[in-house]
Amino acid sequence: MIQEHKSFAKWLLENADKAYTPPMPTVDTTKTVVKEVAIQISEWVRGHIIN
Repeated sequence: MIQEHKSFAKWLLENADKAYTPPMPTVDTTKTVVKEVAIQISEWVRGHIIN
């Protein structure tokens, strides 16, 4: 199953911006430190809060 997940992850990164409406945001965690990933996610969430 690991290979299936890796294949899906690759597909998702290549298609997230065009296969979904609205486009699915992605965060590349390959070389990004944890704190920066948390900041990116926090900014996205705060920008999409519905009051």
